[in-house]
Amino acid sequence: MISPRKPAQTPESIDALDARVERRGLVLEPDGEATEAFGTLNPGAARDSDERLLLYPRCVAEGNVSRIRTVRTSMANGGFDVERLGFALEP
Repeated sequence: MISPRKPAQTPESIDALDARVERRGLVLEPDGEATEAFGTLNPGAARDSDERLLLYPRCVAEGNVSRIRTVRTSMANGGFDVERLGFALEP
């Protein structure tokens, strides 16, 4: 016989969570390349094997041509440093 799962416990208010959200500024914006002329949008995120944060933004060029870029990020001087590593997907 399969027994039903118990519902997860939920805090009665957000104040009961042991979490803090802090704005740290803009992480990524278009860099002036033609491949990002119409914006950088909706990044996905993951950690690499060294626990560095990788972003995968949709980069939009003229004509609504999209590519998915790989970007490595790090914190520096109270802001973000980004290193564009190339494209993970492109037409």
